[in-house]
Amino acid sequence: MLEEKPIKLFDTRSERYPDPESGDVPGALARAGLTAVTGGLANDLLSLVLVPALQRRRDEWHKDLADVVEELEKRFCGFDPRSLGENEVFISATI
Repeated sequence: MLEEKPIKLFDTRSERYPDPESGDVPGALARAGLTAVTGGLANDLLSLVLVPALQRRRDEWHKDLADVVEELEKRFCGFDPRSLGENEVFISATI
């Protein structure tokens, strides 16, 4: 019986990480305008500026982490990245 090999769509794990969609700037501006009437404008404006920057940094970090895990998989025979979810040291270090 022939063993089927999965189709490889990406070269690396980080390429499999989804790219964030463009931010909803018009929607955020509309919410900020509506919130200005009741207060909270500063909060909405900070969210408009800070949240996308934090998301971008988080996404970049996740991609870097994926590349490191892939490198470990290549270097160490028998290394299974799926086992990392149960590894308390890895989870603590990652957090």
